[in-house]
Amino acid sequence: MNAARLETYRTIGPFDERTLPQGLLKEHRLKAGCWGRLDMIAGEVLLVWDDGNGAPVRLGEGDVAVIPPARPHHLEPQGAFSLSIAFQHQF
Repeated sequence: MNAARLETYRTIGPFDERTLPQGLLKEHRLKAGCWGRLDMIAGEVLLVWDDGNGAPVRLGEGDVAVIPPARPHHLEPQGAFSLSIAFQHQF
């Protein structure tokens, strides 16, 4: 997927270790046609793929993760952090 062809239609956050929605800590997935863009502002989290394909990704300050539609995943905070999430679709 070419990220230049994605358009943000909603953003949430920023969140920290106290405000992160609990649903993001357990397996979940984005709906068909929806991509996620996780922007790390500070600290670290692990992005864990729950489909068994690929190792967890350690994300730190300044990192960006693109999450494809329907791929199961969850987050594991690694101490204090701040992040925001954008929901995107193809145009």
